Amino acid sequence: MFVDTHLHLADVTYDQDRQAVINRASTAGVTTLVEIAESPETWETAVRLADQYPSSTPAWAFIPITRMRPCRTAGLNCRKSSGNS
Repeated sequence: MFVDTHLHLADVTYDQDRQAVINRASTAGVTTLVEIAESPETWETAVRLADQYPSSTPAWAFIPITRMRPCRTAGLNCRKSSGNS
């Protein structure tokens, strides 16, 4: 029995092959998939995945750093200066 404790299958990048990914995990012996819903916008999707796939369990979180991803992609440091580098 294996548990994958950190997934983002609700992400749109898995829309085309989500079922195949879950099937591969099951074939490899993964019995539980913990879907990380890192923001309020993803919580409902995580619940829908758990309803659709019995092996999926949602984990609700709020991770403020995810709000900074556009800055990282642009190569910028958008954090407020805390005096520490």
